[in-house]
Amino acid sequence: DLVFVLRSAPDFFTIDCRGGATGAAPNFIRDHICLPAIYTIRKVRKILDKTGSKATFCVTGGFRDSTDIAKAIALGADAVALATTSLIAIGCQQYRICNTGNCPVGIATQDPELRKRFSIEASAERFTNFSKATMNELETLARINGYADIHQLGINDVFTISNEVSANTDIGYA
Repeated sequence: DLVFVLRSAPDFFTIDCRGGATGAAPNFIRDHICLPAIYTIRKVRKILDKTGSKATFCVTGGFRDSTDIAKAIALGADAVALATTSLIAIGCQQYRICNTGNCPVGIATQDPELRKRFSIEASAERFTNFSKATMNELETLARINGYADIHQLGINDVFTISNEVSANTDIGYA
């Protein structure tokens, strides 16, 4: 499928990996439908390198913090989207009723009374703090690996203690 998509010369594309879903998704979808990130990111990077594609590869689904982002970039992603984590940063309390329009904190609703519970200013400040902290951590992760930028991380910076992962990817066994 990816090779077919690349024929249209996209500027970017996003692949949703395991662990992703919205609060509206049934658990059996969230937990069992999607692609395992560690295998998917490596396979996609190899295809991009082989085809010479310049498309930006964004990955999402189950990534929560700076270490998840750093690992995804080291495996070959160009960017990582954080959906659930971003929602939590602005005040989501994970009621998982987004699809009902009755979000009690006022994020996923059009109900005027429920919307009053959501402070755009406070949420923007929390999200800004989360983003700055994440960026600071990514800068630190780059530096402790001897790099100036997190995007300099590569496959040789990642190791696994799983025989299965090592046998099915080019990730070194520690």
